[in-house]
Amino acid sequence: TSSAPHVPWKTLLRSSRAPDQMDS
Repeated sequence: TSSAPHVPWKTLLRSSRAPDQMDS
């Protein structure tokens, strides 16, 4: 979850909850 172009972090966080770039 670091090489993503423009993925909806909000959705990823809610599904994967990966605190990688949720603030970015």
